Amino acid sequence: MRILQGPDLASLHEQLVPHIVKNCYRKPDGTPEVYPGENGQDTIECPEVTLECKTPMYGRRFVPPPNVPFDQRFLDEYSMQLIHGKKGTSFFEYDYHERTRNWGGDFLSCDGSIGVDQVQYIIRKLRSSPMSRRAQAITWYPQIDTEKDDVPCLQLIHCTIREDRLHMKVVFRSEDMLLGIGPNMYGLTSMQCYISNCLDVDIGTYTHVAFCPHLYIHRDADYLKAFNKSWWESCGLKI
Repeated sequence: MRILQGPDLASLHEQLVPHIVKNCYRKPDGTPEVYPGENGQDTIECPEVTLECKTPMYGRRFVPPPNVPFDQRFLDEYSMQLIHGKKGTSFFEYDYHERTRNWGGDFLSCDGSIGVDQVQYIIRKLRSSPMSRRAQAITWYPQIDTEKDDVPCLQLIHCTIREDRLHMKVVFRSEDMLLGIGPNMYGLTSMQCYISNCLDVDIGTYTHVAFCPHLYIHRDADYLKAFNKSWWESCGLKI
């Protein structure tokens, strides 16, 4: 697994597009293998990648891809929904807030009972047992997601306290490395900050694992060409 490191979140994001272009799966003739995604969008993909940031709340936390209208208000709303929930602002068919803070409540409960608040579980677990290895949250509903077309990319959030700092590791089964990962990292590190404040410990490292990192080569052609068109095409892609 390739490990990319950077002093801040934005520097990690900036490494991703060239990393995927350089290391994407290729045909025998050397041209990139284009995969028809299950959502109908063609992608290129590289092997799994891990991003590591030692100081996720410092420096540049987000860099928008060229011509993408992600502003600070969007990022703050995305983070607020992820951590606290906000009706009417769900960005996807699935909702990470519901999946982490009300797991099983809306989808799996037959009697209307409240689901599991996994973020509060993480806080309680680490407060009662600071060296615990069990402070985690999951998002997958096998009963639901094996039958749905749109399913969560984020699968796991795992937190530990080591050397008096809260470290967070997250796992994505699949992730759009142009438009998706920036808000995801921003929102999840905001959650890391929220948990660390509740526990009164400093923020530690942030580790982000993506099993199938990919780029949408036709949907996002204008954005990708804005990165570096000549280098992109030298890798065998015509967009």
